[in-house]
Amino acid sequence: MAKTIRFEFETRWQYQPDPESGLLVAHCDALHLTVEANALPELAATILEAQNAYFCHLYQDGLLEEFLMENGIAAETVDIPSDVDCDDLTFDIPPWIIPVHDPHVGARC
Repeated sequence: MAKTIRFEFETRWQYQPDPESGLLVAHCDALHLTVEANALPELAATILEAQNAYFCHLYQDGLLEEFLMENGIAAETVDIPSDVDCDDLTFDIPPWIIPVHDPHVGARC
């Protein structure tokens, strides 16, 4: 049975085009992840996939709760399951995707 775990925070991804390849490259400092894609819609989908894979990895290694506590993140679900296969888990973490040189970017993390 599929289960979604929602977090009460957003990840901040800054992106810019790579001058050599023309691809959009996005980086999230908080997760230490970098992804790339041809266009913004594809970049958004790739970010969601990367986040889900990242949190699945933490879940499988038994490090998810530790990560959440260390980062002051609360899961909105009653508990984090201990016996669910990662293929049946989705991590609902809204990404905040902004261009690197956006003048409207504040200190939102």
